[in-house]
Amino acid sequence: MYSQTISNIYYYTVQEVAAPPVKGYTFSGEKEIVTIHLAEGSNTVTFVYDRIESEVKDPDNKWKLILNKRDVQGDIVCAAENITDRKQNGVMIIGYYDNNGILLDANIVEIEANPGENISYNVEIPDEIRSNIKEIRAFVWDNLKDMKSAADMEIIGI
Repeated sequence: MYSQTISNIYYYTVQEVAAPPVKGYTFSGEKEIVTIHLAEGSNTVTFVYDRIESEVKDPDNKWKLILNKRDVQGDIVCAAENITDRKQNGVMIIGYYDNNGILLDANIVEIEANPGENISYNVEIPDEIRSNIKEIRAFVWDNLKDMKSAADMEIIGI
């Protein structure tokens, strides 16, 4: 789901709200443009999107990543699936980037999974940089020493 704040609105007016494009998602609701009659208090419009599943591009990848917004509050989860036929170890990196593409902070998580197993990580954006983040990038390396990519990078806009 996607949440949008409309600024400069006046109560007791009629407003058209359009479902905005969201990178990595396709709109799946009934109407892409809705008309709402604004009243005092909370005026919520919910647009429903489906995640566009990306295919694994590199045949040497050991992991498939999915970075997904879970709800309207903006909670984000990153899932890494072991796509090999044996147990794998790796390092999942969740990077927080500003609108200039500069890395502001990162979480580094060691992961281990059996074949076909998913490892989920609840992304916790540091409060002190939350307002400066424009996108989150997730990737997996074999280990921190060699830093060899083991998954295609996933990016989600904030």
